Amino acid sequence: MRKSEKIEMQIRQESKKCLYRTTEMPIEDIISFYNETRFQKKWDNNKKSLYIESLLLSYPLRSFIFVESNEGYLIVDGNERINSIIEFINGDLLLNVKKISKLKGLGYKNLILSRQRNFLRKSIRITVLNESTDDKTIKYIYSSCNIQLIV
Repeated sequence: MRKSEKIEMQIRQESKKCLYRTTEMPIEDIISFYNETRFQKKWDNNKKSLYIESLLLSYPLRSFIFVESNEGYLIVDGNERINSIIEFINGDLLLNVKKISKLKGLGYKNLILSRQRNFLRKSIRITVLNESTDDKTIKYIYSSCNIQLIV
């Protein structure tokens, strides 16, 4: 067997370890799966604010990664983003925005009621890993999701 065929076999074998599906889920459902962990990186208020502003502007954002479990879903990637959303909704995060200058220093409660509802119902793409995905593969996926990109 040639080297390229061996490589192909290994790629196929490893990719079988991670079955997944993609779907969309509204913010109001996503926040129910939040679980603060001690390993979570803490975003500063600027980063949180930029994320919320991007949601309000309906900019395309990277998807969350969940893994199915008996209890529902466990978050593999997205805890910091969900925490930002919860802080914004609870009034613990006032925005330091760049594009919507009228929102600077304001929060969720300052949005008109229809915008608040629209925000909670906004759908975000979710990649859901099958519960048979092993821990080693989940850790690998998490590590690859958190590579810093320089823009």
